[in-house]
This record gives sequence, structure tokens and C-alpha cells, in this order.
Amino acid sequence: MATEKDKQPAPPRVRLACIEIQHFRRLKKIRATIDERTTIFVGANNSGKTSILSAIRKFLGDNTGFGAFDLSVDQWSKLRELGEKWEKLEEPPSSDNSDSTDWNEQLQMLLDCMPTLDLWFDVQVGAFHIVYHFLPSLKWSGGPIGVRIRLEPASTVDDLQKIAWRFREAKRPVKDQDVPNKAWPIDLLDYWLRYPKDLSHFSVYKLDPKKGPLQNDPPESPQALPTTAQALDRSALK
Repeated sequence: MATEKDKQPAPPRVRLACIEIQHFRRLKKIRATIDERTTIFVGANNSGKTSILSAIRKFLGDNTGFGAFDLSVDQWSKLRELGEKWEKLEEPPSSDNSDSTDWNEQLQMLLDCMPTLDLWFDVQVGAFHIVYHFLPSLKWSGGPIGVRIRLEPASTVDDLQKIAWRFREAKRPVKDQDVPNKAWPIDLLDYWLRYPKDLSHFSVYKLDPKKGPLQNDPPESPQALPTTAQALDRSALK
């Protein structure tokens, strides 16, 4: 005889179906489909299996900040370029007395270099109360939900200018030495090796399911985040 417990409907399903990672260590971009039961990463040595797991742990774990060498190798030249600009600062910058256009461009350049983790969920319509923070629109009726977590040393121009000036002050005593390549900090990456605190802040954004990997004809690369995207409270992921 069926009990009251047996008669209760199953809770709506929220299943992690796919992850995408960008700009993490030697991973320029990867996409991994998550099986409903078991997912196994198979590949040759140094193919990125450990990096995938490390990225997931760093983005989703507690108190696991990033280090300079977690930033993608193919973005180092852009980060060094930013550091070279900051070395030339003659006074502390501020949003009031600086070229706002240039600083906004620098902020976008920095953010474009940062690692991201995209989580794509297959969600049943009854799970509205679980995923409402990330709904693409009020017309949502079940299906894919996408969330991006991005490492953000700076989220505003003001934050960026503070980092720029701290780096400039660290660089100033050795800037004009005859052998600058042997003195700390050599560049912005070298600065973050000793002071990685800048690499401990993350922001969370919702993504557009129509541009995601769970579509019938998915794009080759993770979607670009609009510059107008608003960060969400990270606690919504818990």
C-alpha cells in the first residue's frame, strides 16, 4: 500500500549540464558536458584535466583565491601592457581628474583578461524559487539557465585606479635601476605574485540561454558579457 511519502511528487530538477572555462592557466577556452550520472575527464598528461578541476574548486570553493600563474598565459602580454601604463602615472589618479574614457577602456581590458567559469543548468519549470535570481526574463518557462563567475581585481574605475597606484608605488623605487629585470616587481604579474589579494574578488552574472551551449546549434565560444551587465549577489549560488 502506498504511503503518503510515496505519493509526494518528485522535486523539480536542477541539473548541471555543462561548464565553460576561459583564460585559466593554459586553458584558453574549454567546454565540458556533464553527464547525469558520472563525468570522467580523459586526456594526455598536461592536457588540462587538473586545471579544469582546479578552476572549479577556485571559483566555487571558500577562501581559495587565485594566484598570478592562474591567469591565462595568452593574456600576460595585455596585463603587462597595463602595468607599463601605470608605471608612468605622475600622481594618484581619480575619477574626477582623469580621462574617464581611457580608464574605462583599461578596466574593460583588465576584465577581458580574467578567468571565468560558466555554469549551465537544465532546469524544470517548477524550480523557479531556486533559480529566480538568474532568470533571463519573466517569460521563462523552464529550460537552460546560465551563470558566469568572473575573477574581478577591479569592478569599477575607482577600484582600478587604486590598484594602478599601488603598483606604481611598488615599481617606483626600482623603475630607473640599470638592471630592472632583476628587481621586484618586474611587471604587474610579478607584483601579484607577492600581493595576490587583488585576485580574490569574484562577481556573478546571469547569461543569455539563447547564446549558450545547450542550444541545438551552440556557438563555438562562450558568449561575451555585455559591458552593461549587472553583477548579482554571489550568495544566490548557494
